[in-house]
Amino acid sequence: MIRSMTGFGREQQITDSREITVEIRSVNHRYHEFSAKTPRQFGYLEEKLKTLVASKVSRGKVEVSVVVHNLSGKELNVTANRDVVESYFTAIQELYKELPFKLKENLSLSDIFKIPERSPL
Repeated sequence: MIRSMTGFGREQQITDSREITVEIRSVNHRYHEFSAKTPRQFGYLEEKLKTLVASKVSRGKVEVSVVVHNLSGKELNVTANRDVVESYFTAIQELYKELPFKLKENLSLSDIFKIPERSPL
């Protein structure tokens, strides 16, 4: 098992009309620290990456970055999660009724899409 390391690695693959680039940076550090940057739709990979790195590196600060580019020329089909949008809209309308003096009533869809928790997409 590697005890500590300082280094940089980069790999690039093209698969299913996507260019995937993974970069790993590490510096010597007394304890093991891990951070990952992945596209939002691949956020589920962060825990798997953390487990994989921890099985190989016992100490050091390790940063993993994953970038995915669509090469097919077509953008991904995006659909809204209508149930989530409707839930937010209903909840906000109820707040308007309960707190009319504290809220402005100029809510737009872009405001709903800015809510960080459960994205409507």
